[in-house]
Amino acid sequence: MSLEVLIWIALAVLLVMGTPIFVSLGMASITVLLLSDIPLSLVMIDLIKVSDMFPLLAVVGFVFAGALMERGGMAAQIVEVASMLVGHIRGGLGIVTILGCMFFASMIGSGPGTVAAMGSIMIPSMIKRGYSPEYAAGVSATGGTLGILIPPSNPMLVYGIIANVSISALFTAGFVPGALVGTCLMFTAYTIARRHGYKGTMHSYTMAEFGRALLKNIWSLMAPVVILGGIYAGICTPVEASVVAVWYALFVGFFITKKLSLKEVFNAMKLANISTGTILIVVGVSTIFGRFLTMYQIPQQLAAELTSFPDQMIFVIDHIIEALRADTLMLRFLERSFVWPGLDQIEASGEAEPLMRKVLQTVMCSPEMAGRTEREIYQRITALGSMCISVCYTSVLEGKPDNIDNMKPILYDIIRRAL
Repeated sequence: MSLEVLIWIALAVLLVMGTPIFVSLGMASITVLLLSDIPLSLVMIDLIKVSDMFPLLAVVGFVFAGALMERGGMAAQIVEVASMLVGHIRGGLGIVTILGCMFFASMIGSGPGTVAAMGSIMIPSMIKRGYSPEYAAGVSATGGTLGILIPPSNPMLVYGIIANVSISALFTAGFVPGALVGTCLMFTAYTIARRHGYKGTMHSYTMAEFGRALLKNIWSLMAPVVILGGIYAGICTPVEASVVAVWYALFVGFFITKKLSLKEVFNAMKLANISTGTILIVVGVSTIFGRFLTMYQIPQQLAAELTSFPDQMIFVIDHIIEALRADTLMLRFLERSFVWPGLDQIEASGEAEPLMRKVLQTVMCSPEMAGRTEREIYQRITALGSMCISVCYTSVLEGKPDNIDNMKPILYDIIRRAL
């Protein structure tokens, strides 16, 4: 059994057994590395490279900032404003939860952190007002997933680092999808609440009351502007923005809400260490797994299988058929006037049929044609070409023996077998 097959079998078995993904990737990679001739020193080099990735500090910073914001009362202030805005709508607490998740995710970029912050506040409130525990937990969990899409998303940071893609560009691309998903989730929450008869807060606020709430909670509401504005304005990098987020959370927690203490800061540090340690382990084992895939050229092999020569030929033929379907005059001309040049004619004067010569050279370069002579290849080309023109002519113009859409699968199957 080849190592390429073994790694996928090992990975599949571990995942089916319920092993965590990072353990599955690591165990599968190490098992194959032990059986291969790849030196294990490369594993240590890759792990050292991961620990030396400066942009990963942004993940640490945003996770720590999120923990501080939750303990400093900033999440509660966001919920207060969101509740005044949409809480009176039927199922309003579910919508408040999702809206709060969207806003909080734009400050910390962490899905689990968003779920923990919003869930700890909203789940007890929803259950107290008659919402089912399942609904309350489901809304909080799904709303927390917006942390993956809405900047500054930690998964985007990790992907940008590993794939060497602009993190700012990823953040920019995440706004619209995040807003769309959030809107869809709020509509879904409203629909389910209406079906189950869940009520809103039964109290609507005046514009003056809402304005006073905005002024009261302005420091918490300005956090996304401070964090993301610095990145998009080019004032700071994502790493520097994460540090700004930490200091901003400390300032608001100690001097504005006055809910932070040294004990809470220490607890936030412990939570950040656990969360970011897990992320670093995932990045490390993914790097090892990627090393194996790269050294054995597995992506290239998969790409070659997905774009094999017969499939390439069928792709071209399909486009030609669609063009001829739209231009029946050209189809009639080809059927009556096109004559395939003889192979001796091509060999005698390469300039007389440059297009056919180029087609022959291209086909002969494909691995599937290895070992076949030029005459054998040309025979297949002319036979398949004549068959395609004939089938296209009768199917498109006369509908015999069937329309072209029904004949395509049969025609393409014959081409695959011939090539």
